[in-house]
Amino acid sequence: MFARLLGSCSVELAAKKAAFAKGQKQIKDLLDAHGFARQLGLDLSGDLNDNPSLFTTSLVKCCLMVGGNYKYRAPDIVASPEARFCVCNRFVADIRKYPTLKWVVIFGEAGWEAINLLTVGSRTIYQNLEAQEIEVLNFPHFSQNFQQRAIFRLLPEQEEIYFKDHPTARAYAPAARKMRAALLSAMQRKWPV
Repeated sequence: MFARLLGSCSVELAAKKAAFAKGQKQIKDLLDAHGFARQLGLDLSGDLNDNPSLFTTSLVKCCLMVGGNYKYRAPDIVASPEARFCVCNRFVADIRKYPTLKWVVIFGEAGWEAINLLTVGSRTIYQNLEAQEIEVLNFPHFSQNFQQRAIFRLLPEQEEIYFKDHPTARAYAPAARKMRAALLSAMQRKWPV
């Protein structure tokens, strides 16, 4: 989609319009899980990229020119010098532009690894976000592992029923449980019952 939009939009506008264009339903489902969006007061109707309460971005969206062509796909973030540069410079700078941000959701394991390994100054990106008093959560990636997304959205007591119908999904449970536990713990700290 980004490549198509470049024909009629600036790079910045094309990146904004293309962000998560194919995954919005899944992203909304994940944000809605366990009442998270409701607690934040987020209205998830409409295009997430036009939601005034959300800042949508990608760790790697620098629109790098490589060999005269735009590099559209995010590489292995930590292994790529271009991707590392993008995360440590553009992503961090973008986040700092929004001092009212209180929550950052990183979708997927590659992004989570990147913010926990890459550094800006003497701290990891995760530590930099925490220093800004931002709660950082890891959710399943919206375009991969539908099993992990499904388990993440379940309550623990619903899992065994789900596994009876989807026995091969059990392999995705540890990561999904860890992400769900972190979300529920963060919500409990922020909004104690």
